[in-house]
Amino acid sequence: MLQLFEKLFKKLYLWANERSLIKDISNWVVIYHDQSDFTEDEKLRISVCLEVDKLVNTEGEIGFYHLDSGNYVVGVFEVDESEYQYAWNYMLFEWIPKSRKGCKYNINNNN
Repeated sequence: MLQLFEKLFKKLYLWANERSLIKDISNWVVIYHDQSDFTEDEKLRISVCLEVDKLVNTEGEIGFYHLDSGNYVVGVFEVDESEYQYAWNYMLFEWIPKSRKGCKYNINNNN
């Protein structure tokens, strides 16, 4: 899985850097569209993202993804490859079930 993330982030980084989209402090995000414990690897959908403050023209494998306002579960971790599964399990099996509302993070986009 680590090689996949390295490949995806490198591709996005090189593309974004050519367009001067990377700032001193940039928010890099991974969106899991499926749960890896229940989805076959070849059907697993993962998006690596760079938050931008303007509409960007994209092409090829790079696309624009608008995250709608709503409640989301967001876990922020700095882990190496041996700790990734622990962070995932913590969010999925400990934090979410113990959370009263299930989701604590709200994203409000002013459209």
